[in-house]
Amino acid sequence: SAPFSAESNLELMYKHLSEAPGEPDSKTISFYSGELLRLIKSCLAKSPADRPQSAEELQKRFDEIFSEGKTFGSAPIVKLKVPAG
Repeated sequence: SAPFSAESNLELMYKHLSEAPGEPDSKTISFYSGELLRLIKSCLAKSPADRPQSAEELQKRFDEIFSEGKTFGSAPIVKLKVPAG
């Protein structure tokens, strides 16, 4: 479902600019790890100071969440090597 509902486009734009999205539904919560949901919420934060400050920081946090040997749900995470060129 959409993160916001509104009676008009103007009201919808205002909500996107000023309100944090609500909590995801229980199906989403059960599928994704708490770490990943926290990262997604930090990327959606209204205050720039609360968001990852660089692409490198975001990549580091993804790497921590999806490090080899961990699982995503019941599936093990395996890093694939992409051939150069």
